Formats: sequence, C-alpha cells, structure tokens
Amino acid sequence: MSKLIPVLLMLITTFIWGSAFVAQKWGMDSLGPLGFTLSRSLLGSVFLSFVLLIRNRIKEIAPSTPAKKRATVLGGFVCGCCLFLASTLQQIGLCHTTPSVSGFLTTLYILAVPILQMFLGQKPRLYIWIGSLFAIVALFLICSTGSAGTDFRLQFGRGEILTILCALVFAFQILSIDHFAPRSDVLALNVIQLLTGAVIGAILCFGGYFLSKIFGLSSYPVFSALENEVTLLASPENLKNALGAVLYCGILSSGIAYTLQSYAQCRCPAALAAILMSFESVFALTCGWLFCHDRMTRLQLLGCLLLFIVIVFTQVLDTRRNTPAPTTAA
Repeated sequence: MSKLIPVLLMLITTFIWGSAFVAQKWGMDSLGPLGFTLSRSLLGSVFLSFVLLIRNRIKEIAPSTPAKKRATVLGGFVCGCCLFLASTLQQIGLCHTTPSVSGFLTTLYILAVPILQMFLGQKPRLYIWIGSLFAIVALFLICSTGSAGTDFRLQFGRGEILTILCALVFAFQILSIDHFAPRSDVLALNVIQLLTGAVIGAILCFGGYFLSKIFGLSSYPVFSALENEVTLLASPENLKNALGAVLYCGILSSGIAYTLQSYAQCRCPAALAAILMSFESVFALTCGWLFCHDRMTRLQLLGCLLLFIVIVFTQVLDTRRNTPAPTTAA
C-alpha cells in the first residue's frame, strides 16, 4: 500500500496539470492572456510562500550560505522570466486552438530539452533524433484537417505556432532549473519564479496601460491589447467569472501539484514516474473532449497517439540513462 500512494499522487498531479488546460481556456473568457498569467502566478507564489513557511516551522532547515541564497534568487528570476514567457505564449495560443491540441503540442518540450543540451556540449543520443523525427510526423498529423483522402491539408494556425514556441521556451526554463536547482533551495526558487512572473505581468499590463493613456498610443495594436488587459482585470464581474479558473491554475496546478510531485517523484521508480508524467497530454485531451467538446479527426488522434508513444519511450530511456524526468510544463 505504501508503494501505491506515490503512484496515485503522481497520477493526481498529472491529472491536475492536464485538466488545467481546460481551466486556462475557460479563464480566457473573462481575462486576457497576460492578466490570467499574472493572476495565477501571483496566487501560486502566495500559496507556495505559505508552504515554505510551514516547511521551515516543522522541519529544521540548515541556514543558507550566501552562495545558495544568490543561486536561489538569481535562479528564481531567470526561471521566472522563462516561465512567464512560456505561459503567456501558451495562453495566447489557447485563444486560437483547443486545450487538447495545446496539451499535446506543449509536451514537445520533452524532446526539445536534450536537443538544446547539444549547444551545452551534451550530444543527444540516437533515440532522441529518432523520436524527434516521429514527433514531427505526429505534429503534422495533429495540425491536419480533413481525412487521409483528397481533402487532407495542413493547418498551422497562430495557436499551434505559439504553442510550439511555448514548448521551446519551457525547454529553456527546464534547463535553467536543472542548472540552478542543485545549488538552491528549490521550494524558495519556485516561489521567486512565480513571483517574478507576476511582477513582469503587472509591469507589462499596467506600465503599458499608463504609457498608452499618457502618450495616446491606443491606436497601436500592442498598447490597445494592454489597455484591454487592464480593463478586464479591473472589472469585478470578470474577476468573479475567472476566479474558479485562476484558483485552479494558481493553487492546484502551480501550488498543490508541485508539492505532490516533490513528495511523490522521489518515492516512485524513475521509469514509472516518467510514464505517469507523460499522461498529462492524455488528461488534457480527455478533459478537452469532456468539458470543451473538443473534436478531433482520426488523423489528429493518430498524431496524438504517436506523440504520446514517442514521449513515453524517450522519457523511459532517459531515466535508464540516469537522466531525471523533466519537470512538467503545465
């Protein structure tokens, strides 16, 4: 029974991350992409701050050295910048695509991480290149419309392109965590990471809003969009409507799921943990179908299945090479 608990906790964690794509989509009905990312990051940082305080009270923690404090703060800032950019790209992408497609395309970060490591002097193994080729095939199937007949065509819309870019930025964020985490207080780093995202979001939203009002820049699309972000955030009705989605993503996805992962992953066999984390995309597809009525063609479903198989095998092979499974991008 004691061995089953970490497995169940990992499964709950991946379900929260997968279903969060639906909450993100719903949140966009009332808030803009920046406003939603700002709100969930702020709420997540507050929640994890309380977790950090509770941990420090019930567990004796050795005083941090100056080097560890610097690594925690700098790491939190760098990772926070990457996380904010990736989350914002994902949110904007969700304006133009479904939670199901977003969930699967985001998992491409798992393949992007070892490829980016090539620029750090770590040569990707052969199975990564093979997996990447199959992932490209899966990507074309997922972004297709019609059937295998004469009406088959590719449709790389704005949502798909932004989500692929988001997966690439998430890969940079994971590499940043991999660099800073061994020298940092990981929980404190995550608090700073989320707080950094909230601060950047606030600066962009409110800074852009005031610049637009002062200098009359409303005619420019970027400043017009920022004005709209603040208008939506300032509306009590919109905040009330988006509250459930923000609470789900801020507390459950960024807070509770992270805490569950920290506890369960070190108590699960590495290969099993990798497989369980891969189910995030499956849960995104299932929840998108149940709650957002997402519909996919047979070719798109085949692409999802192919990408899922590729992700599972690369994750398992990575763990057998003593490479830790990457932290989720949800």
